Amino acid sequence: MDNFFRSIKFKIVLTFGLCVALLIANGIFAIMGLSELSKDMRGLYTENTKPISNLGNVRFDQASIRFLVIQAQHLRKPEAINSVRGQIRQALDDLNKTWGLYYPNEVGSADEEALVAQLLPLFKEFNTLIVEALKVLEENDFDQVDRVVSKLMPVGESIDKLLTADVNLNLDLAQGVADKGESTAAALIGTAIILAVLGSLIGIAAIIYLVRAITRPLGKALNVANNIAEGKLENAVVVDRKDEFGQLLGSLKRMDTQ
Repeated sequence: MDNFFRSIKFKIVLTFGLCVALLIANGIFAIMGLSELSKDMRGLYTENTKPISNLGNVRFDQASIRFLVIQAQHLRKPEAINSVRGQIRQALDDLNKTWGLYYPNEVGSADEEALVAQLLPLFKEFNTLIVEALKVLEENDFDQVDRVVSKLMPVGESIDKLLTADVNLNLDLAQGVADKGESTAAALIGTAIILAVLGSLIGIAAIIYLVRAITRPLGKALNVANNIAEGKLENAVVVDRKDEFGQLLGSLKRMDTQ
């Protein structure tokens, strides 16, 4: 076993093994980095981009409903109001569907939960007021329509402010994910460069080492072999190695003394 560790074969295997190990380490780090980036990008979409989109749609739907109610309030014509009432019902259905997409599945942080806790009773009151508005519009009771609208507007404005805060919160979270992804990418590139440079240096050192480990003793052995071939014996053959070249020099030394 000791002879194997001193052999040229072991030195070659060890040298190239180090190079391969560096390549594997570089590959593993790259895979881990890319996997982390992929995870961040998925999270950016599912945890931030989709909620922002759905919250934007909720804001649009509830603003549309308020606009339609005010439009109906000013029309004061039964035949025109019937069409608007249908639009209000459709917008209300859209609002509740979109809100259902966001809550509770897309609420991901404690700050969002706090905002949602404020939004839920407001949405309940908003829905109640819209149902009441549809009823009094159907009855053409415009005094009651005015009363409902006076209650609806501040509720809608409060909802809009909270939805804006929720959108901004998700934007901040998305920015944090983007910053993390940028940091991961920078670390990945930096480490890859370091490993590439280190691998190149080790490769160059390995080539120099192997060239010296092979060519020097091989040159000595060739000189002795040439001298013996020319009939020049009693050469000063120094066997100072225990690898294959040491064995070769030992054989040449025995030939030289015979």
